[in-house]
Amino acid sequence: MTTIPVNETVPGRAGTQLAPQQPSTSAESARSDRLLAILQTTRGVLLALLDLALLHTRSAWAEIRATSPAWFPVVFLTWCGAAAVLAAAFAIWVLVVMLTTG
Repeated sequence: MTTIPVNETVPGRAGTQLAPQQPSTSAESARSDRLLAILQTTRGVLLALLDLALLHTRSAWAEIRATSPAWFPVVFLTWCGAAAVLAAAFAIWVLVVMLTTG
C-alpha cells in the first residue's frame, strides 16, 4: 500500500497555505463535559423520582381498592375530575373579568 502525502492530493496554487484549523480549547471541552454530566445526573434523578412516585401511586391505589367498596375509586376520580373542571372554569372566568374590566 502506497501512502500519498497530503500536499499532493490537494490541488491548489503553488505557494498558497491552508488556514490552520482552530483546535477546540480544553476549557470549552471541560465545560461541555461538565454540563453533559450535570444533565445526565439530573435526568437520572428525575427518572428515579418518577419511578418512586409511580410505585407509591400503584401501592396506594391497590390499598384503596382492597379496603374500600368497588364503587369508591370511580366516584373519587369523578369528583376529582369535576373539581378540576370547576377550578379551570373559575380561573378562566377570573381571567376574562380581569381583562374586560379596567
